[in-house]
Amino acid sequence: MIHVYSDLWRDGLKVNLDAIKRRREDERALYAAELRKLRAAIKALLPFPGKPNAELARRDKWYADNPTNYRTKIAEWASLPDHDDDLMEAMQVSGAISSGWAADLGRKKPDGLNLTFYMAQRVLLYDLIGAEIIVQDGKTQSDGEARGRIREGLTDPRHLAIMDCLATMAGIETTAKLFLNPYMNLTDPETGRLYPVATSMLATRRIATSAPNPMQLSKRASSTFVRGFFGPDYDDHVLVSLDWSAVELLLIGEFSGDPEYVKAYGALPHKDLHAGAAVSVLQTVIPEMTDELFHKMKGMTVEELDAINPRILTNVRGERIDPSKSHSYWRTEVGKSASFEWPYSGMLRNTAEKLGLSREQMF
Repeated sequence: MIHVYSDLWRDGLKVNLDAIKRRREDERALYAAELRKLRAAIKALLPFPGKPNAELARRDKWYADNPTNYRTKIAEWASLPDHDDDLMEAMQVSGAISSGWAADLGRKKPDGLNLTFYMAQRVLLYDLIGAEIIVQDGKTQSDGEARGRIREGLTDPRHLAIMDCLATMAGIETTAKLFLNPYMNLTDPETGRLYPVATSMLATRRIATSAPNPMQLSKRASSTFVRGFFGPDYDDHVLVSLDWSAVELLLIGEFSGDPEYVKAYGALPHKDLHAGAAVSVLQTVIPEMTDELFHKMKGMTVEELDAINPRILTNVRGERIDPSKSHSYWRTEVGKSASFEWPYSGMLRNTAEKLGLSREQMF
């Protein structure tokens, strides 16, 4: 394989640099638009409560030491005027988008409030909104899964607007860090190619790539557009994707001889193991879930499903799901996750965190 890896490093991967540039411009414009919406939602909630959040102060020393620090920064940023110019709007804050934009223009990196930094987010979530603090392994949480759990209990449109803006901005920054910035910086402008280093040093011996990692491609959600950046080496060729996503489960079936695995994966098309796993896991948070309901969801209305349990149409980030996509979402996010996680770790830790399950519920 070293010869294959060397060829990849030498020959590179053809990418559409113009498409990457256009997408970066679109993401920057979207980021600026979210900043304007977030400012309006925060201004509608200000001022902060008179006293600092006692529970947050007890758990987070940085907040206890100076509870007015981020309160003041957030209030001052919210008082700034909206800019029609996307660049000027982005330069009012710090973060991956504004810093990258400034670097491209040869400007000094902005040093304003970073709204996607965990300290600022916790002040927004637990101090301004007053949400119940999410704790995992004894530590305060404010990541995407924690925000999703918080969003489930919110009804105030101002609160929901803040949550949605934070989620969108975090997604844009992740896209910039993983794809747009590395691809822009590491594409040879003369050849239009990336030259990643390939190895098989992972524990599974699967291929891994770096500088950049073009294998980190989303099948779904907002960053699927990255797949469109790559092109075949020759104009009369096409790219073909080989799906190895179930190889770990095929191995289990092969080595164990388990009749259910053999039944599921011993013929084409494969049978579905993930739907049953999804139902089993979802029943811990949606007691009404059954195999029959799970397969009927995509044909039901929002009103019908909400009447059964509103959580059916609320994803792990607290966002609403269209009924037509609910079956495939939960099958993948929970069912497939559990199907892979349990045989290889003996636990469902990641799946449990997504759903906010206790250790007892997980087991």
